Amino acid sequence: VHGDIYKIFVRNGLTDDFKTARRAGLLAIFAPAATNLSLMLLGKQPFLKTGASIAAFLGCFLNFQRTLSLDFKEFVKKDTPDANLARHYLQRLSVVNPLVPSFSRETLEVVEKRQEKADSKHPN
Repeated sequence: VHGDIYKIFVRNGLTDDFKTARRAGLLAIFAPAATNLSLMLLGKQPFLKTGASIAAFLGCFLNFQRTLSLDFKEFVKKDTPDANLARHYLQRLSVVNPLVPSFSRETLEVVEKRQEKADSKHPN
């Protein structure tokens, strides 16, 4: 299931749905390198460089994880094939992992919107 969710992110990672996660990912790449470079040029203590670089990497990585989670929460509210698949995979994963949200409310909202759209096309 994790690989399937990853494939959905790969297909949609360059869309506006994952804009903040994309920025956080770039920050996770460049911020530790910039921290290490600045401490190499300005700092005199080697232990400070290692600790600061590790802290910058961990902070940026955790920020990326959080923004990716928030972007997925917004993504599954849509009624697209990939959003429906993501919701399905995450619901299957939430059965065995209580930390994963089930997105049942979002699924019901999508179904209601579909029903309203169908009712508006075919009034009785």
